[in-house]
Amino acid sequence: MHFEDYTPLFQAQVLALADRISGKGYFPNPSEISKGPNAYMVVCLSDDDELIGFAHGTVLPKNTLASFLENRVTDIPDDLRKADAEGAIGVIQTVGVLPEYRGERIGSKLLTIVHDKLVGLGGDKLIATFKRGPGSTKIEGVMERMGFTFWTRQDSYWREQCDKGEFLCTQRTDKCNCQALFFRKAVY
Repeated sequence: MHFEDYTPLFQAQVLALADRISGKGYFPNPSEISKGPNAYMVVCLSDDDELIGFAHGTVLPKNTLASFLENRVTDIPDDLRKADAEGAIGVIQTVGVLPEYRGERIGSKLLTIVHDKLVGLGGDKLIATFKRGPGSTKIEGVMERMGFTFWTRQDSYWREQCDKGEFLCTQRTDKCNCQALFFRKAVY
């Protein structure tokens, strides 16, 4: 297996993998989100060049953390507020790995690559967001090994969009049952 920077050549494969993992329509156009000045996406390919994973992150512009969090997280620590004012918050937004490849540390490697890129782009404080539903991989141990600590959980982060059918969640039963988990880390 090997890792490569995202290019639009991978768009269809990334969307198909994201639809399979998170639900159809959940993940936006990867070519659009990866072209921002402080955005980065990496893909993992098998030895046969099959896309088996991807990760995306960005360094937020100054004073945009609250809007990024859709004003749903009100308990923002002072160090994150300061980093937000300086434009120094890196966000690892998405990590996806095909279920049949989980447990091979591909997600950890993708996280590390995006982490290091965001630090290089000026991310002094990092946060990572994860959508967790009944069939999701437990991420807490991986994040602790990378130096992140648990920050907060939002039980209804995607509920509105899920209930409206804006995306077709693969883990939905009769109602939205996913949570958003947020982890944080000070780099410097």
